[in-house]
Amino acid sequence: MFGDLSLNGTMTTVVLFALVALTLGIIFYFRNRFKNSDLEALKEKYAGNEGGSVASRNKYPEVNAFDLSSTFWGYGLAIALATTVLGFSWTKYEKAVYVPDYDLSVDEEIEMEPPRTAEPP
Repeated sequence: MFGDLSLNGTMTTVVLFALVALTLGIIFYFRNRFKNSDLEALKEKYAGNEGGSVASRNKYPEVNAFDLSSTFWGYGLAIALATTVLGFSWTKYEKAVYVPDYDLSVDEEIEMEPPRTAEPP
């Protein structure tokens, strides 16, 4: 599927900032959604609900953040997987070294001395 996925540093940074911006957007959306719910209307709606049943364990089901826990868990896993793929596909390209053709030829012979070692006993 992703045979040759390679990203340079700029693209990696842009994708990371996009993931952070998306996560912050989701956080602010749900904060405003739960904050703007009318508390007095919820108190009146559930005033007589004092039972001990399992169905009434949430005080106000309309603003129960735990109903979305599986969605947030899946989102977190997707972000972790995307960050891992992004990290493994980050490629650093080296600049090509230019060597002119006239530098490859050697005009004079290079003499090499054999290494000086002690004589064996």
